[in-house]
Amino acid sequence: LIKGERKIDLDEARRFIDENIYSSFIRKYNQESDVLITLVGNGYGNVALSPNDKSIIMQNTIGLRCNNLGDNTFLFYNLSLNKRLLTDLNIGAAQPSIKVGDLLNVELIFPPISEQRAIAAVLSSLDDKIELLREQNKTLEVTAQAIFKEWFVNFNFPGATGKMIDSELGKIPEGWRIGGLVEDKISKFVKTNIDHFDGTKDYVETSNVNLSNFVGNFEKITFSDRPSRANMQPVANSFWFARMAESRKYLLFQDRDSNDIESKILSTGFTGIQSIKEYLYFYWCFVLSDIFNNLKNQYAEGAVQVAISNGGIQR
Repeated sequence: LIKGERKIDLDEARRFIDENIYSSFIRKYNQESDVLITLVGNGYGNVALSPNDKSIIMQNTIGLRCNNLGDNTFLFYNLSLNKRLLTDLNIGAAQPSIKVGDLLNVELIFPPISEQRAIAAVLSSLDDKIELLREQNKTLEVTAQAIFKEWFVNFNFPGATGKMIDSELGKIPEGWRIGGLVEDKISKFVKTNIDHFDGTKDYVETSNVNLSNFVGNFEKITFSDRPSRANMQPVANSFWFARMAESRKYLLFQDRDSNDIESKILSTGFTGIQSIKEYLYFYWCFVLSDIFNNLKNQYAEGAVQVAISNGGIQR
């Protein structure tokens, strides 16, 4: 459940225990705002704060609790914003893992407790505002989806005359035509390649995206020392989606997103399509729709990993 976010969504929990078993875990259950760290697996090194709901720490997770000289929330940000400190502790070959002893030997800088609390309060406030904006974006996306369905599925759009013509997909309004995600002079695939860069950038894996939001902490990569899949470069006026079937992960990069465009590299698990501005939001609403999700799953192929190819996207 730990994905590197400040809060854990217990709605995603898969295992529950009754009150008697919970009570038997003397001193092993975590308290609100304990710092939880994943020790094993692809999410190793992810950090989160324990919720106020009753919960316990199971295997492959460690909980840290500060004494009176430290603030838990400050410790969380100290670790999550310096995730390389944790990922560098990996000792696993087949499966990434962190030894508890190595973790406890990590050295961190702690200012006086009053400064820790002040820093934690500012960062928490910023995270709360970000979460509020995410919720507002969800509301706007729901509204956009409703309008999209009414206009482009039910064909009940402003100025509609009601006259329909035949097409390979059935009846469509007169003057409309059938097109694809990739259309000459309108849109094109973003090529699998990145430009040389100095310093570090954020590597965005598919696990770092939930619906249309970034989640968790990004791995910092350099051009010469980067995973082989870190090979997709965001561009302005582009929309992206995860190739895997049954995976709803989407990204939109507009002109105003220059900071993300310059600071991030995406995994080849994403497909990127760049379009002219006039079509960008139409495409964006379409890829967010159930119609697109069903089509993507229909054309996805593969024995080991079922995913859609560029050829499938162009069908």
